[in-house]
Amino acid sequence: MISILILVALKFCLYCGIAIYAAKVFEFGVNNIVRFALTWGGIRLFVGLVFGFFIFYAFLLFVDGGMSEALAYFLTFGLSRYIEWTIVFAFMLWRHRKQMGIVAQRFILAGTAINIAIDQVAIASGLTNIKFFC
Repeated sequence: MISILILVALKFCLYCGIAIYAAKVFEFGVNNIVRFALTWGGIRLFVGLVFGFFIFYAFLLFVDGGMSEALAYFLTFGLSRYIEWTIVFAFMLWRHRKQMGIVAQRFILAGTAINIAIDQVAIASGLTNIKFFC
């Protein structure tokens, strides 16, 4: 159980760090960067938890249908994490009246890649039951 809490805390810190970096790159002009990071980190964590249920069922559906686990992983995790980051950045940029452009797409792709990398470390460490969340 403690391993799962550490993983969730690690992901939350990652999400907060990306929010801080985004605030600087996009020049959001936030007054309280800590509150900004905690808010958007929390939103990203929540979106990940909600999507986790869909990822779980989609992954099982693909694997039960005969798809290889590697392809099922890519289609569920890769695409879902990309959609999750896109949702969060779309709201963040909308909230601060900024446009979704190539820089935002780089943030989304980086967030997706880092998320998947952390998932892979967790899976390699034996935390296969948490890979669907966050």
